[in-house]
Amino acid sequence: KTADMAMHKAKEEGKNRFRFFDVDILTLLRRQYDIEKALRTSIEKKEIFMVFQPKISIKDEKVNGFEALIRWNNKEIGNVPPNEFIPVAENNGMIVHLGNFVLREVFKKVDLLLKSGYSNFKIAVNLSDVQLRNQKLITYVKYLCDIYKIDGRYIEFEITEGILIKSYEDTLRSLYELKKLGSTIALDDFGTGYSSLNYLTKLPIDALKIDRSFVIDMIENHKSR
Repeated sequence: KTADMAMHKAKEEGKNRFRFFDVDILTLLRRQYDIEKALRTSIEKKEIFMVFQPKISIKDEKVNGFEALIRWNNKEIGNVPPNEFIPVAENNGMIVHLGNFVLREVFKKVDLLLKSGYSNFKIAVNLSDVQLRNQKLITYVKYLCDIYKIDGRYIEFEITEGILIKSYEDTLRSLYELKKLGSTIALDDFGTGYSSLNYLTKLPIDALKIDRSFVIDMIENHKSR
């Protein structure tokens, strides 16, 4: 059993290598198991919730949109960061269920803002490659547009470079379908992965989010600037 755990850890680290079993591996696997088990009932138990990070324009310092961020607080495990539970959800298929929850909450927020008198904004929502490959994604977004009587232009869908590598053709097809609804597309974490400028000419991208590692020292570092 422990040899099997070590083997899986070696595979995760890039294959063609060996790992000795240690307590850290057991702790990590137990953590992943606890997360996967608790995640299955997290929405029903209302442990999953959304926060909306404001986007502020540098020009006039006004809020011109939000980014939808998913959060999870479990009674037994505590606060679980997205970079821990999202990969687990992608592996076990829960990401589609979570993704639908996020989209529903985003449309509710758009509806609330519109009814409050705001109209010049977008709410950004992240999509995983599993969602983009799911043929029901576009149907569900259209359904939400109809239910809430909301134009797709208030939603911006964010993807990362890694998604493009896994299923380029399917991703491209889904992105163009989302564009037809009036939504915009943003490429997130640009510069941390393959960073092919070729993507910028071939993909229907409206916004480019340059990773903070490139701009964090722009003032002091001449090369970064």
